[in-house]
Amino acid sequence: MIILKSFYFASSSSEDNFFDLSKEGRMTCFNSYYPFRILSRKSFSCIDCDTPITILYGGNGSGKTTALNIIAEKLHLTRIALYNRTQFLEQYLSLCSYKTDNQYPKKGTIITSDDVFNYMLNVRAVNQDVDFNRKKLFDEYNKVIVKPRRELLHVNFEDEKSVKTFDKNMAIINNSKSGFVKKTMKNNVREHSNGESALRYFMEKIEKNALYLLDEPENSLSAKNQILLAKYIEDSAWACDCQFIIATHSPFLLAMKRSKIYDLDDDPVSIKKWTELESIKCYRDFFKEHEQDK
Repeated sequence: MIILKSFYFASSSSEDNFFDLSKEGRMTCFNSYYPFRILSRKSFSCIDCDTPITILYGGNGSGKTTALNIIAEKLHLTRIALYNRTQFLEQYLSLCSYKTDNQYPKKGTIITSDDVFNYMLNVRAVNQDVDFNRKKLFDEYNKVIVKPRRELLHVNFEDEKSVKTFDKNMAIINNSKSGFVKKTMKNNVREHSNGESALRYFMEKIEKNALYLLDEPENSLSAKNQILLAKYIEDSAWACDCQFIIATHSPFLLAMKRSKIYDLDDDPVSIKKWTELESIKCYRDFFKEHEQDK
């Protein structure tokens, strides 16, 4: 499903008009007019989304993230991490426009690297707390298991505290140390690496019938997990009616089928096949150079 059909950034002429109206001196104290003059310097004025997956490719400083943030702010998409709204953002957004289908999407989200990083920090904090609780349970197990069996099985059924102690002692007697800890902690343990947590984050966030802007989602992901994410995005686009606009230079994401790629390293910006991109050529040359290595 195509939710966002086209997005029009401020053109060079509209930016020129903006600065002409401002040349009386009231803006001369500023060293930067960001996001003005970022996309227009390469004549990047429009994204046409005629496929559910649109990719913005380019090196550092090419404007990929800037473009995503402009689209997200103009469409009032949901975002989690804070975004540094510059002095001239609102003026720039007033010069932008877009076309959507007849029914504006009720769900739309921009997911940034900060979102994923914060999620991984939260998981790490949970795991640190789990590690602390696990040690407490190990200590408890060690203290109980050395006691005489008759003491462990003694219980006063009229005393609630005694019953709870009996139940816990039975759990210790009937389980190994690791089994007791695992059973006691239940589902609190999240034993995932950073990359696995990042992949899980995207799988939890992406729902049906929604527009997603993803800013370099390959960060923290191994090659294998980048392939899994690419497959998940493809399935979400073609089976779950999702639309994606993705800023990336991951070869695995660039190779997604039926995607449209804008090369922001070109001047002017052009549409290319993934095999024509400069970074892909670098990968190809590197592996060719080392194909005889053992």
